[in-house]
Amino acid sequence: MKNIQKVGAIASLAFGVSFIVLIDLLITIASQGYVLGSGNNPAKALEFAGSSSIPYVIYLLYILIAMLIVVIVMALSDRLKDHAPAQMQLAMIAVSAASTFFLAYAMLGYVGEPTLVSIYLENAALAMPAYMAMRVVSNGLNTSAIFAAGLAILLAGWAGITAVNFPKPLAFLLVLAGGLSILAFLIPPFSLLAPLLYIIWSIWLGIFLLRSPSSLIKEVQ
Repeated sequence: MKNIQKVGAIASLAFGVSFIVLIDLLITIASQGYVLGSGNNPAKALEFAGSSSIPYVIYLLYILIAMLIVVIVMALSDRLKDHAPAQMQLAMIAVSAASTFFLAYAMLGYVGEPTLVSIYLENAALAMPAYMAMRVVSNGLNTSAIFAAGLAILLAGWAGITAVNFPKPLAFLLVLAGGLSILAFLIPPFSLLAPLLYIIWSIWLGIFLLRSPSSLIKEVQ
């Protein structure tokens, strides 16, 4: 696809910046008292959603991330598909699922939370169980998105390890970041480390795609 490498490079750089902004926003709301686990308190969560715009900015970032990650994997597929067609086909399927889950998570929060905040102001007893039900669904969507995104990145990195003109350290970093994302639902601390690796690999990949020619990748002999 013409210019997909350059578009993918820009998307990758934007992806890294998006994660930096996301982490900054999460630190900001933590400083305001909305710490890890606060979302399990319906009253606290709905009061915060009713008084702050930050949660909705975070949902918009998720929408952006959902679009950017597809473009990134498309660029990786364009570069690596002749070397590892099966792996990159699976990576495209995985990233399509990840994007769908990210979008569903973001839309559920962006559209659903204001409705629940309005209900909470009128009938807290009705709003709180509804919020917890929504939270169960949103947690499942977010976890599924992270898992699928990790699988896509791992597959792309795996293909890059044995490809010419693709940095081996970057390929291994993709595999590591993807693996941590896949295992995050089993080992929660991995979900804190993976975003930091995503920032590193996405910026590195963006610079690489901008600087390197989009010539076909051949298998290492």
